[in-house]
Amino acid sequence: MIELRNRGYRLGVISNTCYFDDVMKHCFERANVFDLFETYTFSYGIGICKPRLEIFQTALSKMCVDSSDCLMIGDNYKVDLEPALELGMKAILYDRMSSQNDKEVMKVTSIRELLAYL
Repeated sequence: MIELRNRGYRLGVISNTCYFDDVMKHCFERANVFDLFETYTFSYGIGICKPRLEIFQTALSKMCVDSSDCLMIGDNYKVDLEPALELGMKAILYDRMSSQNDKEVMKVTSIRELLAYL
């Protein structure tokens, strides 16, 4: 993720969670990655879960970016990528186990592979 930031990418998180936003942010802090992300959009805090388009629109609004300028990287096609594509984002499936072969979308199995693609 540091390499993505070093390359000039702005990073944000969209996540379904059953915990308060502060609890989730603390988890990112403990993992020493909190500062890598510009924004956090957690379902618990806004009361909207993926795959609803509104959670993606909220994240786009927080970052003040147009969907066509964004890339969604997610590990679930139906929940992460399908709504992102519907909003006009680019999308990459992070499929560590190469188990989701039925979707016609760019797939990566590691962060290293993602960096090579970008």
